[in-house]
Amino acid sequence: MLGNSLLFLGDVPGARIELKRASELGYNRDLVLPRLGTAMILTGDAARFIADADGVSLSSKEAQAELLAVVASAYGMRGKPQESEASAAEALRLDASNATARLVMTRLKLDEGQFEAARTSLDSLLKSRPLFVPALLLNAELLGTQNASADDLLAAFAAVLKAENRNIEALGATAQLMVAKKDMAAAKRFVKTMAEAHPRHPLTAYHRTLLTFQEGALDEAMQQSQELLKVAPEHGASLYLAGAIAFQRGSFLQAAGHLSKASGKGNVSGPARQMLARTYLRLGDSGRALIVLRPLLEAKPVLAQTLSSAAEAHLMQGDTQQANALFEQAMRLDPKDVHVRTVSAWAQLQSGDTQAGLQSLQRIAASDSGVTADLALVSAQVSKGQLDAALQTLEGVERKQPNLPFVPTLRGRIELQRGQIDKARQFFSAAQAIDPHFVPAVHSLATLDVLTGKREDAEARYVKLLEAKRSSIEAEMALLGLKAEGGAPLADLEKLVADMVSRFPTDPQPRLAQIRIRLDAGQGKAAIAAAQEGMAAFPQEVAFLDYLALAQLKVGEVSLALQTATKMAALQPGSPVPFLRMAEMTRTQQDLPATFAHLQRAISLRKDYLPAQSLMVGLLAGSKRIPEARALTVTIQKQRPTEPEGFMLQGDIDMLVGNPLAASQSYRNSIERGGSTQVAVKLYGALHAAGAIEERKAFEAKWLQARPRDSMFRMRLSDDAMKASEWARSEALLGEVLRLEPKHVIALNNLAWTQLEQGKPEARATIERAIALAPSVAPVLDTYGRVLAKAGDMEKAIEVQRKALASAPSMHVHRLRLAQYLAKAGKKDEARAEVKLLEGLGSKFPEQDALGELKSQL
Repeated sequence: MLGNSLLFLGDVPGARIELKRASELGYNRDLVLPRLGTAMILTGDAARFIADADGVSLSSKEAQAELLAVVASAYGMRGKPQESEASAAEALRLDASNATARLVMTRLKLDEGQFEAARTSLDSLLKSRPLFVPALLLNAELLGTQNASADDLLAAFAAVLKAENRNIEALGATAQLMVAKKDMAAAKRFVKTMAEAHPRHPLTAYHRTLLTFQEGALDEAMQQSQELLKVAPEHGASLYLAGAIAFQRGSFLQAAGHLSKASGKGNVSGPARQMLARTYLRLGDSGRALIVLRPLLEAKPVLAQTLSSAAEAHLMQGDTQQANALFEQAMRLDPKDVHVRTVSAWAQLQSGDTQAGLQSLQRIAASDSGVTADLALVSAQVSKGQLDAALQTLEGVERKQPNLPFVPTLRGRIELQRGQIDKARQFFSAAQAIDPHFVPAVHSLATLDVLTGKREDAEARYVKLLEAKRSSIEAEMALLGLKAEGGAPLADLEKLVADMVSRFPTDPQPRLAQIRIRLDAGQGKAAIAAAQEGMAAFPQEVAFLDYLALAQLKVGEVSLALQTATKMAALQPGSPVPFLRMAEMTRTQQDLPATFAHLQRAISLRKDYLPAQSLMVGLLAGSKRIPEARALTVTIQKQRPTEPEGFMLQGDIDMLVGNPLAASQSYRNSIERGGSTQVAVKLYGALHAAGAIEERKAFEAKWLQARPRDSMFRMRLSDDAMKASEWARSEALLGEVLRLEPKHVIALNNLAWTQLEQGKPEARATIERAIALAPSVAPVLDTYGRVLAKAGDMEKAIEVQRKALASAPSMHVHRLRLAQYLAKAGKKDEARAEVKLLEGLGSKFPEQDALGELKSQL
């Protein structure tokens, strides 16, 4: 009785507990099990109820019919119409008057689009049971499918409330109708009534969260959605709502987690799949977007937005022909849809018609009150290097929708791209002032902290955010990344990520981070174990297979890695990534024919797949097939005329064939198209090789002036100075690097070396700073040993050098230095033992002169 009462009052979790207890205590199953099934369905556990009810036989035909009817409802909730119909038919065979089964049959007709048959069936049911509330609710739903007016729908739900004045479905639906009529005050009253009548019902939490979301209070809605999923973790509509909220906040990985679960949940599966595909597109994963969209593309009728999303995915994969065909279908279905028009304009840009594409986006942005086209225009302008124009477009976005934190965040990122760090910080701070918990703004400010050598401040930002928000997977992942980059001990990182795995069981990110941490630490077997656990928890998440293959490759299990990549290919038939992985694996085996075959397969799947093209260029050039390598770089340049990669690869070929002047021009072309510091370093090297001293100096000065915070380029300059024994210049450059990045371990190591070469006593303090940051890195230990030996502290030098050799046993120069220190300390027998090991290497050890000199001393 308590269970039934709680179910009527809307305390579904409480009702489930009491009804379950009644069943365990042996109360009449004819009365308990159908009601328990209803409670389980309402708490999102339809699958478990179906399994529990399988094979159960009740004492009366009427009770058995009701149980089967509830099972039919559960199958309907699970999106399994055939099983639902079979169970309902069996219920009606036992009891032709069973209202629940008749209602299921009516709903099935409605779901199949048989509106007239559904109406006839429903009218018959209501004639025999005029106050049967579920039938009255279905009547309102049927009216909704037939485009009834808001007033007709309100009247239908009023009839439900007349029969049962506390009916939660009717209260919730009426609240949403009030939102549609823009009467938010009335909507709040109905939600308040729900809370008073059904304070613990999942639908109360759902409608409260939905209303908060509709009011635009995203942070509050996010928090409410987390509470909602605690009481209804398998409820499709709640998962879809949580995904929509995360999507709007820009938390795309979290959105993907919720929406992937919702996409298999009955009547929300279609919209959830559509939004999940958009989420994957925002994450840049076009392959998974197409997999998610496939059932919607095969459905009848197909929606214009589904076609345009699929077109966008094909566009990302470089298949412009298929993309344009889908765009045309979408435009025919809904020529006024802003999303379709926007993506179509983007297609013009990608096909090289830049002016027409930009003009189309500008027209759409000017005529649309939303910001979809504006943001696409910003993206296009940034990609074309039109940063001032992009900032002007964002000013227009602010006028359309003021007080959106992502707008100043975008402005800050553009200013950062222009090298205006102070302005960028101002915009990021402005975004955080609008929303103190806006993760992208916090992340951008933390990035600036790291760039200016304030890693502790960056970590503090995330800690503060987490204290305020209590839980944010994005912030926790960022904090974990900072600690990993800062050299935190492996045990500490493992503890952090294990805690995240337990607290975010439905999100794959922590498990993927766990694998990355183990791979970076050289823990190949542990990484394999983590990848296998991840695959068991997320069988459809191909990233775990990718990591498993990498881990297997790391421990030398190449054949197993190839098998894993083959599984990836089967799960992603249209993706080039598995074949790139296979190419990387066969390359380690020096099986060039197989490597070329895998790369060709990857490129056949996506003609502009740059990772495969880049590797192919390198292999062709390395195999002396220079004309083919050049032809491929020309293809890349045609496919990506405004991007730097094709020109950089052309420069690499020129350097390989000994033409540094031609290479320098190719690298300049790359830099003009946005080439990174990596290309600048290559251009500097090409000018050096060509003997163009003045040009090299001019380029160096211009680059440093334009990028005063480029530590990577300064590191290259300092390396050249060290090779030329220009110790003072190297020391000055390394000092600049360390002002930008005070914890740059390699810079500290090299600075200690240059100071040692100049006989400066501060070398020891410098290398000890590096040791504190990286206590087990072999090159740092090696430099420390050299500093100690120079100071005459031979025992300590020997101890440190043994550690260096243990960290990198294949670095035989460390063994040579160990032997030298042993000899200098008078431990000649130990020194001879090390020398004997080096002699066994023969010509594989290049330092033969130093080895001969040491032998003469022994």
